[in-house]
Amino acid sequence: METDEQNQSRRTFLHNLGIVGALVISIGLFIKNSFTYLLPERKQKTYHKYLVSKVGEIAPGQAKEIKLGGKPVFVTNLDNEYKVFSGVCTHLGCIVHWEEQNQRFYCPCHQGI
Repeated sequence: METDEQNQSRRTFLHNLGIVGALVISIGLFIKNSFTYLLPERKQKTYHKYLVSKVGEIAPGQAKEIKLGGKPVFVTNLDNEYKVFSGVCTHLGCIVHWEEQNQRFYCPCHQGI
């Protein structure tokens, strides 16, 4: 009879130890992930220089499409000021086109301007 009580208490002890261990690990991971989320690692910004055209090669009101990382990017000359725009639609992720005659970007997927 003593062996049954000892086995039962050992089984209960191991069961409770497993529950407490899982709870401690869960709380520890929650605290670690909370700190990682609230205090993210500071990454230094990196900048890259790309030669896309010579000055004056893109006429005012024109755009030139180039590929960066496999994605289209448009370099435009608007009022003698160069600006760079992504060629990927922010709505559905499709590729936009530059309409030279209308001086605008146009998305053929959902007729966005």
